[in-house]
Amino acid sequence: AATLAAPLQAAPLQNEPAFSAADPAMAAPEFTARAETREQPAPFLPSNGWFVWYWDRGLNLIYWQRRPSGHIVGAALERARWISDLISWLPETDRSDSKLGSSDVQTAFRVLSSSSEVVYEWGDDVTADAVPFCEAPVAAPLASWRLQCFIPPDQIATGGGRSAYLGFAAGLGAFAMTLTSLAWLLYRDYSRDMREASQQVSFVNQVSHELKTPLTNIRLYADLLEHDLEQVEADQSEKPLRRLEVISSEAQRLSRLIGNVLTFARQQRKTLQLHPVSVNAIELIRQIAERFTPSLQNHGIEIQVSGESGTDLWLDPDFVEQILGNLISNVEKYAAAGRHLKIQVAVSSEYATIDVIDAGPGIPTAHRASVFQPFSRLSSDLRASTGTGIGLSITRELARLHGGDVELKDSATGCWFQVRLKSQR
Repeated sequence: AATLAAPLQAAPLQNEPAFSAADPAMAAPEFTARAETREQPAPFLPSNGWFVWYWDRGLNLIYWQRRPSGHIVGAALERARWISDLISWLPETDRSDSKLGSSDVQTAFRVLSSSSEVVYEWGDDVTADAVPFCEAPVAAPLASWRLQCFIPPDQIATGGGRSAYLGFAAGLGAFAMTLTSLAWLLYRDYSRDMREASQQVSFVNQVSHELKTPLTNIRLYADLLEHDLEQVEADQSEKPLRRLEVISSEAQRLSRLIGNVLTFARQQRKTLQLHPVSVNAIELIRQIAERFTPSLQNHGIEIQVSGESGTDLWLDPDFVEQILGNLISNVEKYAAAGRHLKIQVAVSSEYATIDVIDAGPGIPTAHRASVFQPFSRLSSDLRASTGTGIGLSITRELARLHGGDVELKDSATGCWFQVRLKSQR
């Protein structure tokens, strides 16, 4: 497969051209007194290939593609799966299939890994001290692997003369074609998977954008209706206000969900950007907590916010709301039985430290290391509590954009998440 490049170790990605600062084509544009000349950006040229590295039990493969945005995306192949696919393409171990050109010539083949371990063998029996008749490297991306052919020396001289060599060459050529076909199939299948994954992400991103406008209108008119009902007598407005509260709460929840999806999409494209402003951290957090108070009360959860006002910090208030929103939403979904949520805020000259502590069942030790991974869920049961599995991943990413982090601290009961945000000025 001509599109597959040789494996790399600690080298640039395969199939990528190398540029240097001295390359005229890559030099910065020049300006003269007569006219300004500006080089047009080169058209995007799709590129892809294999990245090979060695870890654990040996050779591992990543298939990668460069996107029009300039970002590189890749998919790691499961080692056991692609070795199984490779073996399924090779001849069976039946001796009757191993004759090369003459039924009198006994042959055997071995495929060796980069560590000289036998991956697969077929043909006649081979003794431990047997010396291969010939050896050849396997095609890329498995160029560190080797193919060995064994033919008894006495049969090379008497096993049919020229026909034995011709038969062997034909068999070796057929095997090389098989490996080439396998490489092409792997390339085709994973190219298709990458295209489908990209299309799915684009679709979800587009749908989320389309949902934002009608959802904004729903929330706007819900607020207007609430204002109008406040002018009506209490005995006539009590029931409509309760219903309106449900509409507003669900609209806010859907808004947070869409915000998480869009943030996750920008995170994957590496386009997340902070927009810091000077804010009083404790007042901002109190305002955010107040928006969640009605929903928490409906779940029977008492919320307590404590902290002293300190120096104003430069933070992105939208991202701070998204961070706290994800943590508070998790309390609603998973820790309502504890009926208590405590948020403690400490502000220094450079950092805001926010502790979000609940009294729920907590997170089992076996899952603590993976809770910040995208799509991580404690239960795969679709009938269990709702959730996309990206909330905590986004929360940590937004905190790290602020020069801080989110940690799951040890606690005797419930969950204790500590958020540290650094002022951006």
